[in-house]
Amino acid sequence: MKCLIVIASSLVGLLAIGSTEANWTTLDFPGSTYTSAWGIDGDYIVGNYIDASGNYYGFIFDGVNWATLDAPGADYTRAHGIDGGNIVGRYDDASIGHGYIYDGATWTTFDAPGADITCPYDIDGDDIVGFYTEASGGFPFGFLYDGETWTTLDELSSLSTSAWGIDGGNIVGEYWDLSPEAHGYLYDGENWTTLDFPGGNGTSARGIDGDYIVGAYWDTSSYLMRGFLYDGANWTTLDFPGATFTSVWAIDGSNIVGYYEDASGNYHGFIYEIPEPATVALFALGSLVIARRRLYNRTKR
Repeated sequence: MKCLIVIASSLVGLLAIGSTEANWTTLDFPGSTYTSAWGIDGDYIVGNYIDASGNYYGFIFDGVNWATLDAPGADYTRAHGIDGGNIVGRYDDASIGHGYIYDGATWTTFDAPGADITCPYDIDGDDIVGFYTEASGGFPFGFLYDGETWTTLDELSSLSTSAWGIDGGNIVGEYWDLSPEAHGYLYDGENWTTLDFPGGNGTSARGIDGDYIVGAYWDTSSYLMRGFLYDGANWTTLDFPGATFTSVWAIDGSNIVGYYEDASGNYHGFIYEIPEPATVALFALGSLVIARRRLYNRTKR
């Protein structure tokens, strides 16, 4: 992404970053009425915003500058995933929804065979995942597309399957069983592993990086959406402070992105930095030293 050429003027990043609470930082595209972050790779974040006129666009943000992503001839454009110099997402024209890959200079359209909507969500190297719906109607199917070959991803016990994130040979997403109830999954090319947040009322796995999976679940008591981080053994709830709901979409290293709704009903993107254990340990050690020093000073008086 170092040489990404954007199609709109850059805007000053100080206008972009809103309030910061602990490890949470709000992201608002300047002048927008709605902002959501969907993908992250290094310093680069992609997502979507709505301007004051109600127009829907994708964006890319490098931590300082914002730029609009608007596919040629599109009624609206969504940006969902990023890897290196490539961004994937969906744009809609007067007839159907198309998938695209944008390399900073060229927009390349791709459509799943027989689909009326093709919606990519993530990219890793040559591999792209998402979902498509058939022109004849029916529930969506997940897909894996490597630039030449389309592979349908359909958990066999499901009404529908969507693929949200990919890292190497592992894909995460969501399927709906016959109940119907939503479940997250991890698919390694051979095996489907169901992922359900303990005590949740539906789970959606959306992003993966190494051993870490992020996504959202629905709270059993409130039925509101809450984010999560899962390391293969432990589940951690992620709630933006004071938010009505938190929707988590992607992870890269120690950084997680998504969006939340505030108490006034406004939508904002966010970036969340996972606390490092070493940092926590140093803080605890520092507190212990201060406490012992204070105790020592008291005994000397």
